[in-house]
Amino acid sequence: MKYIVSSEEMKRYDKNTTKVYNVPEIVLVEQAAGAMVNELSNLLSKTNTKLNIEINKKPILVVCGIGNNGADGVAVARLLNEKGYEAVVCIITDKQIENSSESFRLELGIYKSYGYKVNDGSLVESLYSDYQNGIPCKYSVIIDGMFGVGLSRDIEGLYYDVIKRLNVLEALKISIDIPSGISSTTGAVLNIAFKADYTYTFSFSKLGHFLWPGVDYCGNVIICDIGITTKSFLDSPPEFRFLEKKDLELLPQRTRNTNKGSYGKVLVIAGNRNMAGAAIFSALAAYKMGCGLVRIFTNEINRNIIQSVLPEAVLVTYTQTEEIETLLQKNLSWADSVVLGPGLGVGETSKEIVKLVIANTDCPTVIDADALNIISYNDDIKEMIKEVTIVQNKIFIFTPHLGELSRLLKVDINEIKENIVNFSKKVADEYRVICVSKDAHTVVCDSCGINYLNLSGCEGLATAGSGDVLTGIIASLLGQKMDPNFATALGVYLHGLAGECASRDTTASVMARDIANAIKIILKEIRY
Repeated sequence: MKYIVSSEEMKRYDKNTTKVYNVPEIVLVEQAAGAMVNELSNLLSKTNTKLNIEINKKPILVVCGIGNNGADGVAVARLLNEKGYEAVVCIITDKQIENSSESFRLELGIYKSYGYKVNDGSLVESLYSDYQNGIPCKYSVIIDGMFGVGLSRDIEGLYYDVIKRLNVLEALKISIDIPSGISSTTGAVLNIAFKADYTYTFSFSKLGHFLWPGVDYCGNVIICDIGITTKSFLDSPPEFRFLEKKDLELLPQRTRNTNKGSYGKVLVIAGNRNMAGAAIFSALAAYKMGCGLVRIFTNEINRNIIQSVLPEAVLVTYTQTEEIETLLQKNLSWADSVVLGPGLGVGETSKEIVKLVIANTDCPTVIDADALNIISYNDDIKEMIKEVTIVQNKIFIFTPHLGELSRLLKVDINEIKENIVNFSKKVADEYRVICVSKDAHTVVCDSCGINYLNLSGCEGLATAGSGDVLTGIIASLLGQKMDPNFATALGVYLHGLAGECASRDTTASVMARDIANAIKIILKEIRY
């Protein structure tokens, strides 16, 4: 597990390192530049297949603002020159140098004292003019050091024009910390952004590196250690983290002296007319993830389909509304975890099922799909959820895709896309649930403030039934008595890995059953 920080958190940890641990800011700048240049030298020593040239046969342009990101840029240029590269600094500003940051002034003074010259924005104008006339760019690499993680306003005027011109030039493009114009907290493009092939960031990755659309501007993100460690968190660790393959070592272990009851009992309440597949995929994934017993509570109409496809699952079916309450209460008391909602429909019977589960479940419950829609459409059920989570401490995991999240919050989906982190936190806080906002990089938020950004997965997961597989994976881990927050995050991560595994030959032909079956391959790779 690794931490991933917002703009405000990174600024706080920078300040803590300086104020509490007495590391001067200029020392951090030098360490950042040194670490980046070491990494960069390894890249520049290789043939650049993008341009099909030897990268070190042309000079390097370092475009700097006059803040701390620009200070990093000037230091990088100096160290590149000292290593034998020909690096040229171009300063972009609509202010006087006297208004620059202290670190920038110090680094610029050091740079000039070595006899290196600086250029202004006219250099970029000249390069753009050459581009318009069909003349190849004279620089093999362009390094962006204009704005760093603290940027929170739209880029306009001179800076807009410079970034627009740089983006069309044919060169290997590299950003310092984060591409200029990308919000390091939300990943939003602040009017325009530098399009990097590589981003060298410091100490910790930033949320904006992996949230859309920012992720498309960062290229390959490389983290450079500069001496800001977890000690600088003091009593305030980052809200977000992401999982790695070594975290799979924390999956429940199996021992010899056990039986099927030792690995959890999952109740899947899913499926309505013409929607038996949703119940099947959730149940199949729960079994593949290691639970010992699965019961499917569904409409009698689904019996033959489910028994022929997944005979391992025990069926509990209903034909009349009157028998639902008795059947549900008996099976809810049996379960260690519950899946509620996939393919359930939003009719009156389904609405009654959702209310009964919320009122009667005593185990962690994954609420997905139609159950989420029912909650969205009924204020009385919303209030019921809030009451039982706050008063009775019941554990619910919401797993909405963006459309379902939009309905829950009554917020336009495009607005949610612009700040999925904040809206996920809002659902978690408002309902006192764990919220899994499914996206290309899924966000997992808990009202306790321990949140995850998932970095596994691929476009192969964009297939019908994929979400049903996810609910089964999470419910299986919950049934095996894992901590709910971590089980949810680990389930999302493993679901992504399974999607990658199922997509090894092609992403276009992946089906939900392929994702579920790939769980076995992932477990074999890490355990047996």
